[in-house]
Amino acid sequence: METADFFSNCNVVFLKDKSEEWLLNRKKGIGGSDVASILGVSKYKSAYELYMEKKGNTVHHITNEAIEKGNRMEAPLIDLFFAKYKDYQKVDTKNISLKSKKYDFMMASLDSAFIDEQEKKCILEIKTTTIQNTKMRKEWGYYDDYKEEYIELIPQQYYCQVLHYLVVTGFDKAIVYAHLDYAYKDDSEVITRVIHREDVLSDMEYIVKNEKKFWDDFENNIPPPFIGFNY
Repeated sequence: METADFFSNCNVVFLKDKSEEWLLNRKKGIGGSDVASILGVSKYKSAYELYMEKKGNTVHHITNEAIEKGNRMEAPLIDLFFAKYKDYQKVDTKNISLKSKKYDFMMASLDSAFIDEQEKKCILEIKTTTIQNTKMRKEWGYYDDYKEEYIELIPQQYYCQVLHYLVVTGFDKAIVYAHLDYAYKDDSEVITRVIHREDVLSDMEYIVKNEKKFWDDFENNIPPPFIGFNY
């Protein structure tokens, strides 16, 4: 299947990942990593800072040891995922940028995509994170003593990102495949979190509403309130 046919709800642009053209393209709309800032749940960037970044004449590609580690581990984790789930049909998403046909301000750069055993189109999002303490670990899930069951979670900023991708692509399901490295103990693990489109429709509508307001204001040169971090 041709890439454009697979992503039938999107306009597909071929750009080398992390290239200067790719970075400049990010200023032309809202990407998945921008959503948490717009909603005020980002630990790293406010909506005002995001606005100013997109209005700037240059694009600053921030990197650090954690980001570089995540970049190095992304390809091996994708390979591990498809080695584990051999029935899934992998779709290469390297060096492409997607723009929603319905909401032309919404963009996406996917780690990978696939067709599952039920012929559903799915998103694969890879995450690598260092868990500093038990509080951070609970962002991924915890055991509820009252219900006597384990509650699976996804950190808010990742949840917002993946729902944005579901809106852009129109796909049925997203899987977050995450490598958790524990700083407070000598251990690590890879966990899987699954999001089905039909379970998150109201949250997707909320995200679209807030992204649309941000982008309308952006085009009219109306910055968000300067209120610092909301997290």
